[in-house]
This record gives sequence, structure tokens and C-alpha cells, in this order.
Amino acid sequence: MTTTVLEPEAGVHVAAGRHPFGRRRGCWLVASLLVLTAVPRFDGGRMARADEPGDPAVAAVPRVPWIDLFNGRNLDGWEVVEGSEDDWSVVDGTLTCAGQDHGWLGTEERYDNFRLVVEFRLPAGGDSGVFLRAADEGNPAFAGLEVQLLDDRAAEYRHQPAHGRCGGIYSVAGPARLLSKPAGEWQTLEIVCGIDRVTTSLNGQPATEIDLTEAAKRHAGAARMTGRIGLQSWGTAVEFRRVRLQGLGRSGCGAPHSWKSAATACRSTRASNSSSAGGSMRSRGVNCGRPWPPKCVAAST
Repeated sequence: MTTTVLEPEAGVHVAAGRHPFGRRRGCWLVASLLVLTAVPRFDGGRMARADEPGDPAVAAVPRVPWIDLFNGRNLDGWEVVEGSEDDWSVVDGTLTCAGQDHGWLGTEERYDNFRLVVEFRLPAGGDSGVFLRAADEGNPAFAGLEVQLLDDRAAEYRHQPAHGRCGGIYSVAGPARLLSKPAGEWQTLEIVCGIDRVTTSLNGQPATEIDLTEAAKRHAGAARMTGRIGLQSWGTAVEFRRVRLQGLGRSGCGAPHSWKSAATACRSTRASNSSSAGGSMRSRGVNCGRPWPPKCVAAST
């Protein structure tokens, strides 16, 4: 969302001169500018005032273009990390998983902070997942995070715990109610991986939000800050027609709220003058000694 901030135009000068209403018009302009600077604006999901000190984490947030991880033609940029290559194919612009094996297809690149949009379709009783920051070895649902894709309206999944529902983060947390569409319909999953939290939305509805520090106490994969993005094959068919990402891990550019969270955490660290707190931030790849947000490189590099 583009944030519009109403501010007085630089270099505005009002001179009364000989205009019969000049002095009155000058007062009117000054009063108008004072009103405009007090108009509230949206800033980072909250209401803020335009005369508040600028937050360096919000001002000049880098704009990183979206990239298509799936090009609609072939599996360039992807590789089968586990399972059968025969499970994966591209048919009429759709990335199709036959679901004959248990495994996953992963990106060749590794990513850290990003916004990911995935359009998918499940058959009746379908079960799959999207892996985040997954390691090359081990179960990516635990050596990373898994966002569940499930036909949770099916009878066999009627009593699924929240973390197992579609849009939930497997074994961590999930939506309080069903947000999925009926089997056979295209659905949209949006994921935001930040420095301190991960959020998911399903079909335009907020689904799950986790604090990574808290989640890491019971799920080791939540402590990982970079890795592959993966698509799961889990015994049933699944289709993907759009997999888009904003922000590359190697560039250090991620979701805008991540920079604000990092800056806030750094300010708290400096205020407490705690070396252990600073070390915790460094373990997440955050250097509190540099300005926020850091300079981004182009998404194509």
C-alpha cells in the first residue's frame, strides 16, 4: 500500500504585496498548512500524525519489484530436493504435482525476508504445503517452517487442530476457523516472512501470525532466518499457477514491517545497553549499528 503523507510544499512563500486581499490570503495559507501537518496518516498499520518525528525504518522503505518464481513454462529455478522428479510437471501454464511420492520441490535460491503469494488448487482430500526457509537436509516442516495446504473441509480432516488447517503454520499455530474454499477451486495464500514474525493470509483473510522468538522455543525451524522456498508432494495431487515473491534474501530486503520491527528492536537494545540482546539481534542477521533500512540491490541480481 502506498502511503501518502500530506506535508507543506518546500519553499512556499506568501507575500501580501499590493493585492487587496494579500495579507488575508497569506494568513489563510499559513492556517491551511498548519491544518495539513496535523492530518493523521497511516504508518505501518497504525494511525500516526504527520508532525511526528520520522521513523527511519518507515521513511524511504525500499521498493523491491515482484518476481515470478514459477515462469509458467518449465521448472527453471527449481529442483527436486526429495522424492521423484516424475511427480512434477508443467501443463498448460500450471505447475502440477501428481502426488505419487512424498517429497518436495525447492527453489535453487535461498531467501530470508520476503512476501510470497501462491495460487493453488487442491482436489477433494488434497494435502500439500509451502516450505519457508527450509534447509537442504532433514524434514523441511521442522528444518524450516511449513504453511499447510489442506482440503480441511473434507470429512477426514474435520477435527484437524488449528495448526493443521489450511493457512496454518504446521505444529506451531493456525487459524481459529476454516478459511479455505471448497476442493477444486483456486485459492490464494499470502505469506510474509519477517525478521521477528511470520504471518499468513488465506483468500484475503488473516490466518496465522507467529512470533519467531517464542515459536523457536518449541519449534527449531522457527530459528532459521534463510533457506529454500518449497512446494510439498504428500500423496495427493496439487496444482500451482502463480508463485510470486517480493524481496530477495541475498539483498537483505524484505517485507516493510520487518524493517520497522528490526529498528524498534535495535532501539530497545541500545536503550538497555545489553550485549546479550545485541547478540540475539545479530543472530537474526540484524546489525544494529547500521542505518535502517539498509540499501537494497535490485531483485534481478
